[in-house]
Amino acid sequence: CNLITAVSGAERRTEAIQELTFETTQSDEVMSFLNHLKRHFKKADGGKSAAQKQAHHQAFKAQMGDKAAGVDDNLLQMLSQQQLVEPIALLSNAPATGFTGVYMYCDDQASIKQLPINQRATAIAEAAGQHLQVSGDVFIGRYFDNEEEFKRLDFTASELSSSAPWISEANKQIMRRSERSGDTQALLHRMQQQGQQPGTAAGAGQAAAAAAVVVEAAAESPSEAEKAKGNQA
Repeated sequence: CNLITAVSGAERRTEAIQELTFETTQSDEVMSFLNHLKRHFKKADGGKSAAQKQAHHQAFKAQMGDKAAGVDDNLLQMLSQQQLVEPIALLSNAPATGFTGVYMYCDDQASIKQLPINQRATAIAEAAGQHLQVSGDVFIGRYFDNEEEFKRLDFTASELSSSAPWISEANKQIMRRSERSGDTQALLHRMQQQGQQPGTAAGAGQAAAAAAVVVEAAAESPSEAEKAKGNQA
């Protein structure tokens, strides 16, 4: 995996991207990796004063919005200090990719912590077709997962290039997904124009066709099981 450090000031703009090796066993390949990232994000956060912790707590409550209503404040305090990892699928593991995906792992609370924008990580995500702003340190890794077998694969710094094959495949994947979504919307629109309802024979047939397109597109969506299992650790 590669660690990309946040660019927070002129003195850090030349800080190199690092290649890091994680030692894991097959039995804890998911959780040991994510636990390592949690420790890094917690350490990078630095020691917080009581005032900073309270500000973080209030920002966490604001982010939760109505969901925070009626929840014990001590529990919210504990949750606000819990470190999680947010995976971003740059290339989703799917049949079309040989069940191999490339993921960017970020600090789940980067915005609440007001971490600096990571310009390099944002540019990498942009090259892969993901229009988002990334903050704080991130890790980028690759893994194989066909729901029967899971294993981590090497991802080197030399692959952080706009000409890398995985970048091209990521953009193709987004294009395929967009086309399928468009096909589904067009089919549903035609049904509405023709006044067909799913309960009719014709409507049921076209609804089934629309559902098939949705299922096919969903096959390219990444599994969130890894985050759930790892963050529960």
